[in-house]
Amino acid sequence: MSAMQYHISLPADYDMAIIKRRITDKGHLLDGYSGLHFKAYLYSGGEQAKSYAPFYLWRCSEALSRFVTGSGFASLEAAFGRPRIDTWQPLATHIGPQLTAANYAVKKVQLVAPDQALAELLQQQLDWQDSHADALASISAFNPQNWTLMQLQLLRDKPNVVSAGESVFHCSYVALGA
Repeated sequence: MSAMQYHISLPADYDMAIIKRRITDKGHLLDGYSGLHFKAYLYSGGEQAKSYAPFYLWRCSEALSRFVTGSGFASLEAAFGRPRIDTWQPLATHIGPQLTAANYAVKKVQLVAPDQALAELLQQQLDWQDSHADALASISAFNPQNWTLMQLQLLRDKPNVVSAGESVFHCSYVALGA
């Protein structure tokens, strides 16, 4: 399994209706995509900088490669340029049955300390996931190339409290893969 996200920063005066229309028009195209677990169509604007930042959970790396080299990603490149793609290896994932009811996402990325025991890190992420059992989905993953840890929760309701280092996104559609 692989987690993937790209983040497209948008100008402050960008009309977010363009992003919302893009999601409405194209979101369903990944429904049933082979090798995709899900794609959450995330964007931010208003209280934080404007961005388009879809999040993917892939069942296999071949499907990720097929998508990035395919026509859907080429369309994104034509509209916004080629974004940097962040990838992580999942440590703990929980996908609930109501995943498509997600309206918000909360994401946090942090460095893994050089002296952090990796078995301990795994246990901490399993505990983190248990403490967020109300989330529609929770994914904890790490990138061993730059030793970052990413935590993402998909939620029905906007969180009342956001901790330091967390980013909140709107989620307007979740495509479920095959």
